[in-house]
Amino acid sequence: KKLYFNLLTRKYFSKAAIVHAITAQEKQNLKQLLAVDNVIEIPNLIKNKKTSVASKFNNEKYILYIGRLDEIKGIDILIKSFIKINPPHVKLKIAGGFNDYKEYLEKLIKNATIEPEKIEFLGFVKGDEKELLIKNAIVITVPSFSEVIGMVNLEAAILKTPVITTHQTGLSKLWQENGGFLIQPNEQELTATLQEVLKWTDEERIEQGEKLYNFVLETYTWKNRILDWEKLYKRAL
Repeated sequence: KKLYFNLLTRKYFSKAAIVHAITAQEKQNLKQLLAVDNVIEIPNLIKNKKTSVASKFNNEKYILYIGRLDEIKGIDILIKSFIKINPPHVKLKIAGGFNDYKEYLEKLIKNATIEPEKIEFLGFVKGDEKELLIKNAIVITVPSFSEVIGMVNLEAAILKTPVITTHQTGLSKLWQENGGFLIQPNEQELTATLQEVLKWTDEERIEQGEKLYNFVLETYTWKNRILDWEKLYKRAL
């Protein structure tokens, strides 16, 4: 890749009027790599979704992971943290298409001192089923080692569900001041954060979800950020 970049790609980037970056870290990396200053950061954006699916999260309490089953997503850390806490009357639900990595995760659970039924693998979910799962969760937890924003974080926030994710997702640092959590992808920090979340009352959970929704509405929706793209294209022209 380095050879291809140096021989072919670099010269085209050097002629670009504007280089688009999705995250602040990517912007910094591109400036160093390309030795240019014309790098503009505009994050992945989401539509503000109107939904008719009702939230009833207090009927069944669970923590939810939703996404690919892949070691880069830190699902093993989530399982180990949940097992360590083993909260009464709370489940961990893992939604994502089944693959070979699921077998490794199941071994973690089998070898632990926890009731197997407390951790559920749901398979791939979509549509209203996915939306209902997100809305009814206590919190969405995506402890990824690497991610470019991670759309599930935004999807959950726009449905007013709090989200625990990592600094490595490229989200704004203000995320953790507005109803969400940014942690390092390790068992210690995730365990402590889950313990904090599990102390919430229903009212506190709703309040945190509202705060994160309002933050994402302002920072990550097309409605409020489309002008950034208009300015970018006008500048390029």
